[in-house]
Amino acid sequence: MSNGINLDQFDHSWEDIRREPQRGYLRFQVAGDWIHGTRNQLAVRTFPPLAIDEIPNFGGENSAPVPSEYLLSAVAGCFAVGLQQQLARAGVRLERFSLEVSGGVDWAKLEGLSPGDGGLDQLFIRATIQSNAELELLEALAEEAVRRSPVLNSLKTPASVVILEADS
Repeated sequence: MSNGINLDQFDHSWEDIRREPQRGYLRFQVAGDWIHGTRNQLAVRTFPPLAIDEIPNFGGENSAPVPSEYLLSAVAGCFAVGLQQQLARAGVRLERFSLEVSGGVDWAKLEGLSPGDGGLDQLFIRATIQSNAELELLEALAEEAVRRSPVLNSLKTPASVVILEADS
């Protein structure tokens, strides 16, 4: 155990994937139900439901985070976990870790008024770390966490999107 991370279990999982790479594919699922307006409720495994809404400028009531804020939360969470795993593997004793993630959406691009796709861009991650490690090591491990982040890699690589069915 290092910084609360079970490295033995983590290493065991990676050994399994190295032996059988097909075991490295994990599929995740979220189910959603419309409540009203732009408010929806999302279910993830057995966790309490998540609500989403939009800001009033886009027809919502601002009663819950917008989907892009959940995407930024996913970026923050994935980067944090990845970096914390890297720190633990390097034997770095973590005393404090906090971060802020920001990004923007160009709505003019979404409306076809400017060239481009209009997805979330200009992501900035600011991590504040207190530890026994030198800055150079922290920077190198942070770069590795970005490189290995499934969420950040998903934002860099177009995903295949298939709409399965729609009821009339």
